[in-house]
This record gives sequence, C-alpha cells and structure tokens, in this order.
Amino acid sequence: RRVHGETYADTVSVALSLCAWRGVCSMDQVETHNKSVQSALYERVGFLPQEPIGWLYAARGLFKQKEYHFVIEALSHCIRNEKTKKEAQHLLSFCLLHTGQTAAATSAFYRSVKIGNETDWQSLVELLLEDPTMRFGASEDSPQ
Repeated sequence: RRVHGETYADTVSVALSLCAWRGVCSMDQVETHNKSVQSALYERVGFLPQEPIGWLYAARGLFKQKEYHFVIEALSHCIRNEKTKKEAQHLLSFCLLHTGQTAAATSAFYRSVKIGNETDWQSLVELLLEDPTMRFGASEDSPQ
C-alpha cells in the first residue's frame, strides 16, 4: 500500500525511527520491526524451521517474547496444515488482539471456535460484548 508515494513499510519505518529519536522506543525495536521473521530467526538461531510444526513451535517462542508481528508471519507457514491449524488459529487470534486489531481478532476467534477451540468462546463473547454493534451475518463466517 502506498501513502503519498511511499510504501506502508517505509511510512512505518520513518515513524518508528522518529519514535526512537524521541526516546519512545529503542533503535533495536525499530530494526526488529523492519525484519522478516525468517531473517530474525536465522539471525538468532542460525537456521529456519522446515515443517509447519517447526514454524508453530517457533511462533510459540516468539509469542512468549511478545513479538506478535513475527508470530503472525510465522503462523502463515502452518495455519493451513491439518496438524497445526487448530493451535495456529488460536495463537493468531490472540496476536491480532495484542496488536490492537480488534475486528480481525474477533473474526479469528470465531474461526477458532468453528474449528474446535472451545476455550476461545470466552474471548469471542468478551469482544462481542465490548462492541455490541459487531454482529455475525447469517450466511457469513465473519463479524460485520
């Protein structure tokens, strides 16, 4: 996406650099945000997961470190795999919530419940109670 001739990533990079300059965040945080999960993992660990289950475990470790944007990117490697999709969807729901993407989180919790994560009912209900204007359409699988 372009904003005044710049990509969204460029705009975020400039904003984060300004935050670092003002002392709101560190340059390490700026550099971390601009990396992909692959480069960050390779730099930290020296190799990358080869299978969806490996990406799921990497995502769990990143979640514990509160690196939610990296988790979301890592989950893209395992969310469509039958063996890992249930836990990946659960983790994705919480990452979207932690990154302030409430509507996307609500939709993700709904999908998580639909694939069998019964514990996500609580989060789904809490989000829907916080925003009573959000409703699920009769023929759709996502909130409106």
